[in-house]
Amino acid sequence: MKGIKYFLFFLIFIAVSSCNLFRTSAASSRIETEGSYSIVSQSEFSNELGKKSTSKIEGYVFDDYSKNHVSYGFVLSIENAQYHTTIDSAGYFSLLLPHGTYQLKITSVGNKDLVTGPIKLNENTQTQLKVFLGSDIMYESEKRGSKIQEAPIEE
Repeated sequence: MKGIKYFLFFLIFIAVSSCNLFRTSAASSRIETEGSYSIVSQSEFSNELGKKSTSKIEGYVFDDYSKNHVSYGFVLSIENAQYHTTIDSAGYFSLLLPHGTYQLKITSVGNKDLVTGPIKLNENTQTQLKVFLGSDIMYESEKRGSKIQEAPIEE
């Protein structure tokens, strides 16, 4: 009886260890990018809300590796978390802020967070950003059967 238990345990161990869940492939690769941002433009801002010292920061967020829009993330001020907004399905965000200097944290599930350097917002100024969030992608090339191709940036 004791020998049968060990034999059954051995068979179960062999079956489980040969399962793909526990197998690592030598063909696994990792793609890792850091992310970046740039100020595209700064211009006069016509304030619709009548607040004198309001500035606007807006822009588009992309994945640094695929160059596709990042959907449904968050943009928030590090200094004062009351200033925050969401990234929409097209990768666009817009945030009204009092004039001053801000560092923004841009975050989205599946991408690395990015913290900007200090960005100075003058009174009644609109600042446009282009943000690329970093990636950390694991893939198995032998299972994919095809190369990963980069997509062009949509303007």
